[in-house]
Amino acid sequence: IEIAEQLERIGASISFSARGSRIHVSARCLAGDLSVVSGLIREQLIEPAFPDRELELLKGRLKAQIVRQQSDPGAVCRNWISRVVYPLGHPSRELALEDLLAELDGVDRSDIVSLHASPQTFDGMQLAVVGDVDQLDPGRLAGELNLKPEGAGLMAGIEGPSTLSSRAQRHHEEIPDRVNLNVLMG
Repeated sequence: IEIAEQLERIGASISFSARGSRIHVSARCLAGDLSVVSGLIREQLIEPAFPDRELELLKGRLKAQIVRQQSDPGAVCRNWISRVVYPLGHPSRELALEDLLAELDGVDRSDIVSLHASPQTFDGMQLAVVGDVDQLDPGRLAGELNLKPEGAGLMAGIEGPSTLSSRAQRHHEEIPDRVNLNVLMG
């Protein structure tokens, strides 16, 4: 609530989202408020609260989203092709939707705290600044947001999809009560 009030006072916004092993942080603010906003981003990334009640709400939302995806032919295709294209351990390889649902049930606060504390958490951060930023020193801003100066980079040591079979593969998925057709080629 305090962070939301502070952002509202200066007319700024911060949003966080995640996909796979990546976290996306987006902020909108006036150039003069950039230091305040970058400080709030840094604080939220370094010292998250992880309240249990929020975890249960989020798990419920994610379960509902996964169930919806299971009846969406496009989502089912994208999920399947990620497992064909990317090898085990690659950050872009997705779990099968039913496996993801099973994994989600077992996640608790200690898992999230442990993941946040892992050495690779803030490796490979990238910064993009757009707008009226002529007077902005990107090096200073990157320094303010640098959460782990000794980081090795997230992509270090991860193999690309070079292990793909050269033969063509086909996969057909029937989804009950769906008459539309989705085709995905990769």
